[in-house]
Amino acid sequence: MRTELVDLLLVKIDRCLSSCGPCGTKERISGSWKLYSTVGFERVFIAPDEPLDARRRRTLDRLKKKAPDQGKHVAVTDGVLYVDSVKVFSLQQGFSQQSDD
Repeated sequence: MRTELVDLLLVKIDRCLSSCGPCGTKERISGSWKLYSTVGFERVFIAPDEPLDARRRRTLDRLKKKAPDQGKHVAVTDGVLYVDSVKVFSLQQGFSQQSDD
């Protein structure tokens, strides 16, 4: 029964991906996190379609554009993003674990 459900899911994902094109693909896959709550699908994972460095570069660019809109000072040095002189994000480590609490 479980194998049949997995096969059915894979067929549905395949049909969805082939019919919805590149933009629709991301929308369909974005809900895949809900699979963990379905019995039998706790170990189903969707791999990212981009390497980690590309995703981190896009995140850095997004944060760099967002901060000035909020009236904050932004500086990028050696792949590290500082917002108001506080380290926020780096290309090597991702988000900073530093907290002012």
